[in-house]
Amino acid sequence: MRIISKIGTLLIVALSWSLALAEPLLFMSDEESKLVLRSAKKRKAESHSNGTVKLSGILYIDEDNWTVWIDGMPYSSIGQKDEFSIDEVTEDSVSLTMQDGSTINMSVNHNDA
Repeated sequence: MRIISKIGTLLIVALSWSLALAEPLLFMSDEESKLVLRSAKKRKAESHSNGTVKLSGILYIDEDNWTVWIDGMPYSSIGQKDEFSIDEVTEDSVSLTMQDGSTINMSVNHNDA
């Protein structure tokens, strides 16, 4: 009886492993990862080529501790980025200088009800 029990256990373990291996993996291959990064860079370049940037949010603690989300990317420091420079961040606005020298002041809409 003990041998049958061990064989049953081994079959259950083998079946579990085969099912686990049949499931899609949560990790991308190197090639898939490169494809996603290329796509994201292309989308970002297209967004900036028409001169538009979008402020998604501001997490402001104080003048030295903040994060802003511009075009879906988080930034936490003043200075030059890829396509623009972050000049100033306040509780509800961000000041940027674009590559062409133009300045943009953006704010997050507040719905005070």
